[in-house]
Amino acid sequence: MLEVRVVHGGVAIVGAGLGGLCAAALAADAGLEPTLFDTAQSPGGVARTVVEDGLRLEPGASTLLVQEPALADVVRWSGAATSELTATDRWVFLAGRGLRRLAPGPGLLLRPPGSRLGEVRALITAFRATPPSSDVSLEDYCRSHFGAEYGRLIAWLVASGVYAGDPSELSARACLGPVLALESAQGGLWGAAKAFRQRSRAQPSRAPRSVVAVGGMADLADRIVAQLGDSWRPQSTVVRVDPPHESSAGRLTVKTGGGQPRRTPSRSVIWAAGQSSQPFSTPPPQPPGQPADVAVVFLAGQRSSWVPPHGMGVLVGPDVPFQTRGILFESEYTPPGARCSASQWLLKVIFGGKGRESIDGLTDDQIAQRCLVEIRAVLDAPVSPDAIYVLRRRIPQYVLGIPEWRQTLTQWSAASDVHLTGWESSGVGVRDLARNAAAIVADISSRSG
Repeated sequence: MLEVRVVHGGVAIVGAGLGGLCAAALAADAGLEPTLFDTAQSPGGVARTVVEDGLRLEPGASTLLVQEPALADVVRWSGAATSELTATDRWVFLAGRGLRRLAPGPGLLLRPPGSRLGEVRALITAFRATPPSSDVSLEDYCRSHFGAEYGRLIAWLVASGVYAGDPSELSARACLGPVLALESAQGGLWGAAKAFRQRSRAQPSRAPRSVVAVGGMADLADRIVAQLGDSWRPQSTVVRVDPPHESSAGRLTVKTGGGQPRRTPSRSVIWAAGQSSQPFSTPPPQPPGQPADVAVVFLAGQRSSWVPPHGMGVLVGPDVPFQTRGILFESEYTPPGARCSASQWLLKVIFGGKGRESIDGLTDDQIAQRCLVEIRAVLDAPVSPDAIYVLRRRIPQYVLGIPEWRQTLTQWSAASDVHLTGWESSGVGVRDLARNAAAIVADISSRSG
């Protein structure tokens, strides 16, 4: 039987998804002696690389936006090999217009694809727009700031590209928090755009904005837990979390493997395993809304018969009656051999989500066949894969009410003395998870000092 021991006064982290891994790496880098628990045998959670027939399939986020210092620190501490993206061009597929190139980054908000009339209306609307006084839906915000045509398009692209969600349900404050904060500080969208450009010019950087882990997200996760050594505790279930004033013997009760539950001492607790109510005497408030059910579909074939466009991928516009939300050219924006052999191509498709027909009643074979028909139409190419893989996932939805829920979650966290992180509450992107983990580690460090 494996006895669970946590260094007295250290940090217990529950959950080895990307949120917990970021917290563990940053806590260790800060000298806080973290111990990481997870029910699974391997780290990485739903974002862990799946290896099939020599292919590295990345079902979760796999682009690392290392211009975020916290994420750069996580990657550096892990020792994982990284590479800059070899292609960054992106397109949108619009009904009746085909593929249109997208402006990079925040430029999408200022130069979205569309009609000339829509562009004129967007400029006029953006000039007149004022910051919202309360939270509104992503679609309402974009329409009120960019006009009906561009606003609807931008809202759909943001909703599809990040959440596979319905823009009429998503919270603008939760989805576009930095944009709204800058707009509020500058008194309007034009002031925000000007401030953003000035900031970018004042802080030029030669460092890459985005990289990929050459060995995949599983390699990044495995390297982090390898660095932790004996402080990595797989196949461990936390069955109870006590308030700090109720237990001098230890706050966590952990069951490892087939052993008996044991109490473990720790000064601080970081919960990165979802808002489960089971281990807590006073459960955390549950988030509003339900996750989006999606299928992550991978298609692989031979480059001798077809080669994907040289770019990062394509988003599908709001007026296209497809369940495909976006297509990533995995073999094109990663270094040769990182995802598949040099003689192969590999596509990753996000299929389903909110605002489209539910995929619940579809079999994997039905999803694969529909997906193939749709990507042939989007790319206008005779895509003929040798293999198709379907992985089902659920993506949290940051719907209206999420900002208020986060406030109640912060209050619960303070009362319970439990730090919370993870993509249900802290952000769907790895950058957001790393940033939140850095704030938690800084708070724990300040208390320790």
